[in-house]
Amino acid sequence: MQLFEYMITEELSQASLAKRIGVSQPTLSRYISGDVIPNVVTALEIQKVTKGNVPVEAWLTVKVDLENAIRRYYQAAQRGEVFIDGE
Repeated sequence: MQLFEYMITEELSQASLAKRIGVSQPTLSRYISGDVIPNVVTALEIQKVTKGNVPVEAWLTVKVDLENAIRRYYQAAQRGEVFIDGE
């Protein structure tokens, strides 16, 4: 699971999660977008805070996973479907 998916599932704001992992909201936003990959210490903290739902290894595929999620959402929107990931 990627961080953006975890935040949706848990209904967390960027501000609240950023505080829990010890980074600023703008930094967390860059992690979520895949523009910046967290260092190992921060990735381990994210793994800990998310109770393992966002493992360190998730950062290896963050860009591809984000692009795929956007593509699925766009395709569902074109078909007029309500999009819920995993259903």
